[in-house]
Amino acid sequence: MHFPWLVVLVLGVAACGGSSSPKASYALPGAAAQGCGPRVLSRLYFGLGSPEGPIAQPAFQAFVDEVVTPRFPDGLTLLAADGQWRGKEGKTEREGSRVLELVHEASAEVDQKLVQIVTLYKQRFHQESVLVVRHEATACFAQGRAAALVR
Repeated sequence: MHFPWLVVLVLGVAACGGSSSPKASYALPGAAAQGCGPRVLSRLYFGLGSPEGPIAQPAFQAFVDEVVTPRFPDGLTLLAADGQWRGKEGKTEREGSRVLELVHEASAEVDQKLVQIVTLYKQRFHQESVLVVRHEATACFAQGRAAALVR
């Protein structure tokens, strides 16, 4: 994605917590038995337009296989999306995009992995930026699958 502004990934556990508001409860029936616990839901928005033309699905999948999966082997979710943003000249631009969702623990090690993914994507596909959005979440593992409950 080519954004006229720089997206800053705030690192550290403080970026995901520290709120003085009361914590909401997202208990599911039987949640204690399902192993619910605090996590972070990170969403990374990757534009599929580049100076060389659209980024093809095989090239994007190779990036996921080579860069993302080794850093997050326990699982991830990829969503196809249509994005839009305002270009440098003030014109609204549209492009296909992919949204990568990761549910993970809050740690400096994970933050570094996210920075690596963003940096490598920008380098490989000549992107100005990658949008990163993070939320506190409660993840409940039921029958071997995680369900994130976002605050």
